[in-house]
Amino acid sequence: MTLYVYRKASWPSAPWLAVIALGHEEIGTFLLLAAPHYLPSPGTPFIGGESPVEDDFHFIVWLARIVLLTGGAPDEDGVLTLRKELREDVPEGL
Repeated sequence: MTLYVYRKASWPSAPWLAVIALGHEEIGTFLLLAAPHYLPSPGTPFIGGESPVEDDFHFIVWLARIVLLTGGAPDEDGVLTLRKELREDVPEGL
């Protein structure tokens, strides 16, 4: 299945693909609507406050993986890949 993502090939037709498509939509919904509420407020460098906590490490690695699976790089330009994939502007701070 990962090969379809990297090769940007068309997906084969199978019942389990509907489940994957639903999961893809749920990730998009989380990134656009829920994630901004969990991110640090302006002036606070980390989710947990002034020093990094476990949540910071898990979230950033998960987000980098999502960006890589959409064809982007885990850097500032990765936001452009997310914007293209989500078909919406990426929330500020993400």
